[in-house]
Amino acid sequence: PKRLLALTLFAALTVMPACVLRAQWVQTNGPYDLPITNMVTMGTILFAGAEGFENPVGVFRSTDSGKSWTAIGGGGADIAISGSTLFSGDYGGLQRSTDSGASWVTVLHDRVQGIATHGKNVFVSTEDDAGFYISTDEGASWTPGNGGGQILFATSDTSVFIGGGDVDLLTRKDTNWNEVVADSGIKDFSTTTFAMIDQNLFVGTNGGVFISTDNGSHWTPASG
Repeated sequence: PKRLLALTLFAALTVMPACVLRAQWVQTNGPYDLPITNMVTMGTILFAGAEGFENPVGVFRSTDSGKSWTAIGGGGADIAISGSTLFSGDYGGLQRSTDSGASWVTVLHDRVQGIATHGKNVFVSTEDDAGFYISTDEGASWTPGNGGGQILFATSDTSVFIGGGDVDLLTRKDTNWNEVVADSGIKDFSTTTFAMIDQNLFVGTNGGVFISTDNGSHWTPASG
């Protein structure tokens, strides 16, 4: 019986169309013809930041797992969530929403390059003289800091990485930030993205993927 079952399964897979064997992707009902640069979730609500050909378009919201989308403003393609607060950054500054995008308030007026969150802490990189802003209350108040860059990734309440070039680690103590340059293993590469699994920090660069097991003090190439 086991041999018969195995032969039957093999025969079924042999005649099954290849498209059935592959993972299936279906385009959602919008947003159409727009580059989606960022996506975040708040409970069961899905938010997508869309960018136009010349200017950011804004934020779209879906409450039905992507079946339908609604433009909710925000103005920025770079979006992030801290608790129940939604942030949207663009050329005109940083906007904050505490009602899932129904209304927005501009909290920073400088051009936003990157947003990262960890708990109630929000980190924003801008192009103004301060360069970097920190909030410890989900964006209700802000403190200027040092640093600046295009891509941000927070690994704890006191550590945030800045990318878009060399990988720099800013370590916060009280209200001060000190720059710690990551070792030369990845210093010649341009950073494109970050991810974290357990205590392992990954960085994607134009030279491949690197991993750090000590919060960025040392890096080694990821295998594969």
